[in-house]
Amino acid sequence: MFLALSNLDDEAKKYVSGYLAAIMAADGKIEDTEVKMWQLICSLANFPTMNLEESLKFWTSH
Repeated sequence: MFLALSNLDDEAKKYVSGYLAAIMAADGKIEDTEVKMWQLICSLANFPTMNLEESLKFWTSH
């Protein structure tokens, strides 16, 4: 799975990162465990460095 994600272009990676962040924020609270999992996925898939706010902003604008 991570290999498939790491082969995406940077814009697609940012979109996926934002999508995952949106899922985490859907219930109105973001748990530390969710953030750690998001960070791990982003790291393993070689996503561009972004924080949650940047990821959500990118996802909502694309």
